[in-house]
Amino acid sequence: MIITIDRGNTNCKVALFEEDKLQKVITYDEFMNDVKLMNSKGAFSCVGEPIEFPTQLIRPLNYREEKSFLEMPIHYSNTLGEDRMICAYHVFKTEHPSRTAFKRSLVIDAGTYLTIDCVSKIGFEGGFIFPGLQVYLNSYEWGAALPRLEENQIKEGQIELPQDTDSAITESAKVYLEAVFEKLIKLYSPAKIYLTGGNAQKVRPFLGTECEVVYDKNLIHQALYTFYRELNPTT
Repeated sequence: MIITIDRGNTNCKVALFEEDKLQKVITYDEFMNDVKLMNSKGAFSCVGEPIEFPTQLIRPLNYREEKSFLEMPIHYSNTLGEDRMICAYHVFKTEHPSRTAFKRSLVIDAGTYLTIDCVSKIGFEGGFIFPGLQVYLNSYEWGAALPRLEENQIKEGQIELPQDTDSAITESAKVYLEAVFEKLIKLYSPAKIYLTGGNAQKVRPFLGTECEVVYDKNLIHQALYTFYRELNPTT
């Protein structure tokens, strides 16, 4: 059994791998209460509040050099988030094993924050951090007369002209997403988009149809597993 742990901004999840396949994703509490799993080998990533990690797990951050991560060049400062780095590495290994023909992929993580990163044969090129949907909606609390809405209040479908305050806020979120994706897809012309995160299905309709979209809700766990296997190919 190989495990991967993703400590994100909001949640912490543990994935269980056997025979190179993801078998199950459980909560961190479930993992800590299962004595049989505690000695498993694997990898972890942490961008949220630090928690207790088994000492036998390896961490991508410890393998980051100034301008590279393993064989992936990085054109970004050392402030690059570990979750963004490891997902980009997985895409880099998947899409650019020979590093010959140039094509670009966008890696979109629609979670607490919306990150959009560019990966190509030259490595991690750079990327953007935007407010996630709930963070965007929470910003309206700064106006004393405006309500705090929840992301599940954003209706599916085309953007409509709002005629009340609630829809003026929720429809603006749809305009925000459409404008961001349209602009970045036009600027960077990706051949493929890798999409993950808790709000991935909400943002998917705003990505258009110009390029292939690969949705993987467990992308970071697949990425951590790829990283672990690179360093431990036979365990």
